[in-house]
Amino acid sequence: VVELGHSGKWPGEIEAFRCLKAAFNLQIAECLTKQYSLPTQAYPTHIDVLKQGLVFRLQIAHPKEITLLRREVERGVVKYRETEESSRVQRETILMPRLRGALHGLHQKHPAFGPTACIFKRWLAAHLLSPPHFPTTLAELLTAAVFLHPAPLTAPLTPLAGFARVLWLLAETDWNTEMILLDFNEDMKPEEIAEIERKFSERDATAP
Repeated sequence: VVELGHSGKWPGEIEAFRCLKAAFNLQIAECLTKQYSLPTQAYPTHIDVLKQGLVFRLQIAHPKEITLLRREVERGVVKYRETEESSRVQRETILMPRLRGALHGLHQKHPAFGPTACIFKRWLAAHLLSPPHFPTTLAELLTAAVFLHPAPLTAPLTPLAGFARVLWLLAETDWNTEMILLDFNEDMKPEEIAEIERKFSERDATAP
C-alpha cells in the first residue's frame, strides 16, 4: 500500500478522485519501468510489478477516499454513513496493513511465530478448512494469541510447540462465551479493555 500525504488538491468527488488515482498509477508504473527496468502493468485501482519472478501489487491509499465513499447528500444536507465499499477500502488500505505490520513485529520478537502460523495454515488446508472456511487472517491471529498470551507458560520457542498450543487453544476455547483480545503494543487502557469485554458480553447475551 502506497499511502499519500494529505493535500487540499485532491478532488472532492469520488469519481474525480479515482480518475486522479488512476493517473498516479500510470505515472508510478512508468517511473518504475524507466528507472528500475521492472515490468509493470497499471490498472485504475492498482499496479502490478514483476520482480525476480514474483508479482507485487501496489495500491494507492488516501483517507479522503474513505470519507468520500461515506458521503451522502439528502435534501441538500451532507451526511456521512458507513457503507460496504467504504468498509472494504478501509480494511484493505488501512486496517490490514497495520495488522500485517503488527504481525511482522511479533515475528521479529518471537521467531517461532512465522513458522508456527505456516504449519497451522497447512494443517487447516489438510483438513479442508482453508479459506474461505477458515480465513488466513484468523489463523494468523489465533497463532499470535499463543505468543501474546502464553501464561502460565512462556512463549513457544519452537514451531512445533507453538503449533501444539494453537491446537489446544482451538479445541479448549468456548467461542460462545470467551473472548481473545490481542494487544500487540500493550498500550490499551484498562477502561478500553473493560468496554470491549462489556460489548462482547452484551452481544453474547442477545445472541440466539
